[in-house]
Amino acid sequence: MRKYTDLETTPLKFHTFIRFVFFPLGMLVTLANIFLLLPYIGTNFVALVATPLYIAYFAASLACVVGFGKWKSYSWYALLWALGLRVVDQLLASGLDFYAGISPSDIASEILGSLIANGLILLYYYKRRALFFRPIVPQSVTPAEPEPKPSQTSSNSAPSSPFQTIPPVLYGNPESIHRKYSGSYYTFTGDTQKDIQALLYGHNQASNQIDSIKKQIDQIGNTAGVPERERLANEFLANQIAQTCFGDIVAAIGPGIDPLPSEKLDDIQLRNVQFQFDYMCDLIRDLHLLRVDLASCQNNPDRRNGLEAQISVLENNITDAQVQVHRIYRM
Repeated sequence: MRKYTDLETTPLKFHTFIRFVFFPLGMLVTLANIFLLLPYIGTNFVALVATPLYIAYFAASLACVVGFGKWKSYSWYALLWALGLRVVDQLLASGLDFYAGISPSDIASEILGSLIANGLILLYYYKRRALFFRPIVPQSVTPAEPEPKPSQTSSNSAPSSPFQTIPPVLYGNPESIHRKYSGSYYTFTGDTQKDIQALLYGHNQASNQIDSIKKQIDQIGNTAGVPERERLANEFLANQIAQTCFGDIVAAIGPGIDPLPSEKLDDIQLRNVQFQFDYMCDLIRDLHLLRVDLASCQNNPDRRNGLEAQISVLENNITDAQVQVHRIYRM
């Protein structure tokens, strides 16, 4: 089942109908029912039960109409309430129909029709749920490793350098590498010029590490023990991931980064670009690991086809993340 995460490429004709026709008409009918039932609340049990239900449905519908305009997260929950209340209303109406002598088959058809109609609406919005929660997610709560003291930093950068947030060494198991350094290879400052310089520096640093590790691997060949070969392989993969992350994010911010822009991102843009970058890091890490697996299964066509399909999906998702970053910097 396809899920939509990009507002500009998501089909929204039915959403427009729901927002401007379905809910507004339903609200008018509900309001009329409320005024009809209000005089009987003290004397009629049905009016006593139905009136609060209609008031709740009217409020949920109003929240949907207002929140759907900017895909507010509260409108997602309002939609769930509204659809649930519609089903409850149908069940109560069916109970009254039963006591009024309506055919059970007709009642069953009405209930089934209500469930199908509301279920289709729910399915439509479930596939678009991500649009209601774009795209801010909490950062990893893993404690950050202590930053190196100025005396421990590389001689290539002074203590006042904007590159201090980049990890000086990218060792570790590739499965957990992204969880180090407060969950990210780089923490954005919001200063576009400073961030681009730091990302370019990180890209070059990772590229140099890759060249260095290649030379070490060529030198030791098969003479080193398994732990040492695994350490180098993990270090090589970690720097490959970092190199791609930094390169992709700079490509997303560009083209035209010379001269470097000097604007600052606001808080929302800053959190959004940090999320997209960390999301891209996860995708690129998984992509590299899948490519490692792909290289080892040349004689297994079924396994190879499955991995190629997964790789294609990840590549598309990475491109989508780049597009989102580009839009943030071009707002």
